Amino acid sequence: MLIPFEIKRVRNPDNSYNLLAVISVDHAIGEDNIQSSLGEMQNKYLELIKKCKNQIALIQKNRNNRSDPKLHWELGDILYCFLEYVEKHGFYFANFSSTISRDTGLSQRYLNYHLSFRKEYRKKDINPKIKMWGYQELLDISDRKIREICKSKLVSGEIKTREELRMFKKSIK
Repeated sequence: MLIPFEIKRVRNPDNSYNLLAVISVDHAIGEDNIQSSLGEMQNKYLELIKKCKNQIALIQKNRNNRSDPKLHWELGDILYCFLEYVEKHGFYFANFSSTISRDTGLSQRYLNYHLSFRKEYRKKDINPKIKMWGYQELLDISDRKIREICKSKLVSGEIKTREELRMFKKSIK
């Protein structure tokens, strides 16, 4: 069974903030060495936030980077690898999206797209001819056959804009 934990934002007496990993009392009492494991999760979380902020800065650096799907995939990979690490060590990160959103300044929807993007596509399958908006639209298509048709139209250049892709999706359904 995975132990759920949260990262709480705690105000210090000097009005600064710290992040603190917390679990329920039931789990804290019943598990040996839980404090060291929890401290490790807390440190890994701080590393995660730093990596995310660095990747976000790289994505936002210029217009080309904003639409580069590989840079966005790498952000998704940072998040995905952290979640795998957490599970591997017997934990479950409760309220993951809202907590990451709080600490990075990104919306939950944006973060969830990146996680879905990472889960759905392998890095080597990312086609640079498709901009990130295209992959976001593709992720919203549940039917894999339709998704592949749309993807091939994006790669071939038959579909050039988000609006064209949305119109095409509507015409297929």
